[in-house]
Amino acid sequence: MQYLVNATFLIYSARTDFSFIEGLKLCTIQPVLDEVAREIGLDVSIIIDIKRVNLKDRKKTFQIPKNRLKRLSVIDQNILFVAFEGKKSYLLVTDDKQIRKVGKVNRIRCLTTPKFIAFLVKHSGMDRKDAVEFLLKLRQIYTRPKEIDSAIEKMKRWK
Repeated sequence: MQYLVNATFLIYSARTDFSFIEGLKLCTIQPVLDEVAREIGLDVSIIIDIKRVNLKDRKKTFQIPKNRLKRLSVIDQNILFVAFEGKKSYLLVTDDKQIRKVGKVNRIRCLTTPKFIAFLVKHSGMDRKDAVEFLLKLRQIYTRPKEIDSAIEKMKRWK
């Protein structure tokens, strides 16, 4: 499985600890990398190994509820489409609530950064101590710190 990431995940990672996500099978679309570069002034593809996924013509259609359409940028819509096209091979990592809601309507598996980190601990053998350390750094800048607390508590209960 590859981890399709959007700008929020990469920006949060850049502002906490990029070394933590090295070695993961990350991929994204070029417009996301461009957006991150504009936001933080850095081409993250120089620092981490991240595969670029090509945007294809939209052969399949996916649903974007009208009340969500105005809230999604073209980049958001494109990353959702890539995730929709590759549902079986991608896990979409995003902290954008609007993207996650549209993903749910289209049965796209989406995780926030804290839930993704917990997922990696449980399913990929990531070190729990390192994961908690990363999440505690992230907590200082994350918009929903209770979600981080929840992920940490969940990991503590795992044996």
